[in-house]
Amino acid sequence: MKKVKVLLTIAIMAATTSLHAQDFKSRTNNVKKSALILIETQNEWMHPDGLLYKRFESKEMFDKSVQNLESVLAYARKTGMPVIHCGLRFQKGHPELANGKTGLREAISCFETFPDSNFRSDFYETLIPIEGEFITSGRTGSSGFAGSNLDIFLRHNNIETLYLVGYATNVCVESTFREAHDKGYYPVMIHDACATFDNQQQEHVLKHIVHHYGEAIDTDYFTKMYNESEKWLHDSWLFETGKLSKKSDEEAIKEILTESFLNGALNKLDADKMRDGFHPDFAILIANEDKLNKLPLNIWIDVVNKYKASSDKVASGERNVDYSFETIDITGNAAIVKIQLLRKGQLITTDYISLLKYADGWKAVSKISNEHIPNPFNI
Repeated sequence: MKKVKVLLTIAIMAATTSLHAQDFKSRTNNVKKSALILIETQNEWMHPDGLLYKRFESKEMFDKSVQNLESVLAYARKTGMPVIHCGLRFQKGHPELANGKTGLREAISCFETFPDSNFRSDFYETLIPIEGEFITSGRTGSSGFAGSNLDIFLRHNNIETLYLVGYATNVCVESTFREAHDKGYYPVMIHDACATFDNQQQEHVLKHIVHHYGEAIDTDYFTKMYNESEKWLHDSWLFETGKLSKKSDEEAIKEILTESFLNGALNKLDADKMRDGFHPDFAILIANEDKLNKLPLNIWIDVVNKYKASSDKVASGERNVDYSFETIDITGNAAIVKIQLLRKGQLITTDYISLLKYADGWKAVSKISNEHIPNPFNI
């Protein structure tokens, strides 16, 4: 009987995903018109010390949801899709719920979940918001819209399609999903990046609820939506609307740093790409007590080549990162770029790269970094 239930669950999820992979109506070619909304990705649900964590009967579904949450968040950051963190926090005594006598207002007050300024209400360690991501405030109900500033943020930023993930599928995710539809948005549930208390409740939402209000896809489909051809479509739209008249300095800088730094020094370990984008006199500047050490380009390239020659180091994946261009500040022929590097959704370094514009284009001339974890690349 148990095997039959498991097979039924797989069949329902596969059917749901297959349907929308073939006829997915909510996707837009402009990634900026979509947003990833993480609902209650907080320790109360996700940490073993959380009160709601203990309520999960299907740990397999929960563990899978955590992995998928990390994947969809990393992908959204990589593509530049707006990210919204929609949590819950209540003052002591839960006065926002007015001593509720029924439903969630009673349950939350009774069990004292999501207390303000408490570890249980903090965002989970691998899903912590980074600079530039929106954190809602004022929320008082099961829907992410209830009492919060979510709707006004979405409308001011012309966001139409909402990708919903988090907890619990049949409570706050579903409530947000329904209200998003009624407010005129296009809600999409990434169902395997959500979880609830047991498989039956998850199945009910996917089989009986989703199709009334929006669509459902899985993590694999989401993380393959915005490929290079669709990036070209987005850039073409910018060109046609006059928002991008030619390859701008900003686009040129992004391209150079993506190829020479993010792929050359990191993801693809390509020393030739490093030489293309970095000035020969480039150096990494490192504070050493009251001194300033300089790591020149040729030594950095040697480090990359030695890493590439070690099959064990390559297999470790320590130099495989996701990234986010946080700011690009350009004044004439000088620029400074802030880039955040992430591994499996965890912020590992923040880099500031200085560039100068020469006759043959932009070149990186120096880099300083802040490490958010010790020795992030195991050098």
